Amino acid sequence: MLIKNFIFYFVFFYLIKQPIALAYTVTPTIGMLNLSESRSLNFSVKNSSNKPIRIEAQAFVNQQDSSGNLNSVPTKSLLLFPPIIRIPPNSSKKLRVVLNPDKDNINEQQAYKILIKGLPEGKSTLENKDKSKDISVSIQIVTAYHVPLYIIPKKPTFSLTLANLKIDKKNITVGLKNESNMTLRLVEHEMLVMIGDNWEKATPVIRKTLPLLVNNTVEQNFNCSVCEGKKIKAVKINGTLSYWGTFSILKNI
Repeated sequence: MLIKNFIFYFVFFYLIKQPIALAYTVTPTIGMLNLSESRSLNFSVKNSSNKPIRIEAQAFVNQQDSSGNLNSVPTKSLLLFPPIIRIPPNSSKKLRVVLNPDKDNINEQQAYKILIKGLPEGKSTLENKDKSKDISVSIQIVTAYHVPLYIIPKKPTFSLTLANLKIDKKNITVGLKNESNMTLRLVEHEMLVMIGDNWEKATPVIRKTLPLLVNNTVEQNFNCSVCEGKKIKAVKINGTLSYWGTFSILKNI
């Protein structure tokens, strides 16, 4: 029985071909559409293989919950030309992304994602061939690019405030509210707590690079071991944002 199983698996793996990955690249890897300059943007998709490939593109808008998690939802705000591209071997083609004409009055940055994925040739990713009673199996691996795209308003503004402050013994929760018209990316941050006349440091429960979408509030949790049972007069958040640099926000209690 063991010998039969060994022969079966040997023959199967001998007959199966190496998986074929669709070899292509997309540039740029981050799209920035500045409305003061244009309403469209081109991506270049290069087929690096010696076989033709097909590419499909879809547009999604990013939405954010109070924990900072991003969800992508299909959108018609961006038009893609063409949505499906066939690229000859060792060649490149353009994917054009155009802001829908209905989106005229954009006063704040909007965050999107362009999904660019390879389509398998033929009807299935698993293809069986029967030639002279010899069976061969080829598998195509479908790869995908998730390209961020930001719509930048003509006049960027910056405003970040604190909201929904909650203090429970040594645990402090505060919301970072982005009132800018641009998406903010929080690189690092810390909290200082005023007890009496002294500032004490509170430690973030989770340290991570955090995007803050426009008009969104994302809660941050801090641990303050010296705060329990003490009267807190004020809290202050110091941090660094991509593009904007350092910031400091004070909230009196």
